[in-house]
Amino acid sequence: MAKTKVLPKAKKPMSMEDIGYNIIFGILFTLLALLCAYPFYYLLICTISNNQMVEVGAITWRPVGIHFGNYKEILKVENLGNSVLITLARTVLGTGVSVFATAYTAYFFTKQEMWGKKFWYRFCVATMYFSAGMIPIYLNNRIG
Repeated sequence: MAKTKVLPKAKKPMSMEDIGYNIIFGILFTLLALLCAYPFYYLLICTISNNQMVEVGAITWRPVGIHFGNYKEILKVENLGNSVLITLARTVLGTGVSVFATAYTAYFFTKQEMWGKKFWYRFCVATMYFSAGMIPIYLNNRIG
């Protein structure tokens, strides 16, 4: 049996509409990426800039009076390592438990013989419509 060699398809040249589309959406997505990344950049330059310059709002695009004293002060905080470990554990465990519970519930909703399926399904849907903070927010707005 002879092996046949499959030749790759020749690339079709891009039309003017495709080029325009790529340029316009490339610019839009670049601007969106910069818009999303700027707050993190601003936070970084504010932490390494002169504190008085940050307080008066003189920092916008580049740091002024670079120093790392703020980071030295953070490292002096007691139980910082413990706080970081608790944060990481809550994030990892919370995400894992949430994903597991959601997958487990979704699996049982696919089963026809699930006990009380109609009730539990409506219960889950109702909790999506009414958030846990709805009643306290209502009470605060009504009284205040």
